[in-house]
Amino acid sequence: SLEVISTTYYPENSSEALTGLPTFTNTYTPERIPVVLDIDKVLTGRDMDADEFSFTVIQTEYTDGTNVNTDKTQVAIGSNTAASDGVSAVIDFTEIYVGEAGTYTYEVTEDPGSRPGVDYAVEVADRIVVTVVVEKNATTGELSVKTIEYRNSSGTVLADPGFENIYTPDPIGHSFYASKKLDGMP
Repeated sequence: SLEVISTTYYPENSSEALTGLPTFTNTYTPERIPVVLDIDKVLTGRDMDADEFSFTVIQTEYTDGTNVNTDKTQVAIGSNTAASDGVSAVIDFTEIYVGEAGTYTYEVTEDPGSRPGVDYAVEVADRIVVTVVVEKNATTGELSVKTIEYRNSSGTVLADPGFENIYTPDPIGHSFYASKKLDGMP
């Protein structure tokens, strides 16, 4: 009968023996999850065409509770759906995905446009700041969006975030010419 007296472990492609028992380390990377922004667009003064307005989403900060990253990175763009005068339209954004638990801060801005008579919402005061808290389930390791909060640039919480624009038609100038002739007068 054979008897095992000792066991020696060697790393792959090495002739040096390990001391103690080998350790196997596994890492788990959670699947990235989408962040869906819910922001509207209203144009007052005329109907709004689809894709008439465009928007940019910049990630301004990310923190995992220990580290803070303030590199500004464009993460999405958006455009509006069509709507009647004064009616809210949905802004469709390209997908934003996150792959770590933490707090993400985004700044949403309307891009400048060139349509005559439209007052574009491009001032600093028009910006919408979005804070997204993502948590990781301790048991499964899966990520989920815990909260999404919308604020204006002054810090006031927005219950119904959106951009509003007013259309004012350019005045139309008309010239009228008239002459008067009296019968019997030179």
